[in-house]
Amino acid sequence: IEIVVGLHGVDLTDTLRKQLDAHARPTRLVTVHKGVGFGEALGEATRHASGSLLTKVDDDDLYGPEHIWDLVLARHYSGAEVVGKGAEFVYLEPRDQTVRRRMGNEFYTDVVAGGTMLLAKGDLEAVGGWRPVSRSVDRALLDRALADGGLVYRTHGFGFIYTRHGDGHTWDPGLDYFARDPVRTWNGLPPYEEFGAR
Repeated sequence: IEIVVGLHGVDLTDTLRKQLDAHARPTRLVTVHKGVGFGEALGEATRHASGSLLTKVDDDDLYGPEHIWDLVLARHYSGAEVVGKGAEFVYLEPRDQTVRRRMGNEFYTDVVAGGTMLLAKGDLEAVGGWRPVSRSVDRALLDRALADGGLVYRTHGFGFIYTRHGDGHTWDPGLDYFARDPVRTWNGLPPYEEFGAR
């Protein structure tokens, strides 16, 4: 596993530098000016990745220790070009509450959470890479993959907590959208290592 950290309009802090230096995995830093669109920033980070499989990780979400392996296995057994997880477990930061939404998984679909998408670098290149847009970058990639005849597969949601902090999201239907009729709720984060919350 190789880690490419895209610093889009932010500076590397001393704390982050220490964390990266202490990390056992190879890490590459890519600095992108804040005036560059999000899709172009993803493209720049992707150009620095040397692996054949790519996965996108969002800095404000939480990931369990088996998250990437979950995606690799789902790609293997589904045969899909794009695999990912749904936003089934959502941490509502302003409420300090996690909800488990009613969401199906282990099927072919047209949407997965952007911060969980895994695909081959060649498949990304075949559909033209990341769209040079500031918003809906994930949706644009999914639409292009589907239009090209590709499959999108949603695996189970365990090991991923989608975080909503109340502002700055490129898609924001409001916190109530995520809290509507949950299967379960927790005060704070679920106390399970599988979610990377501890």
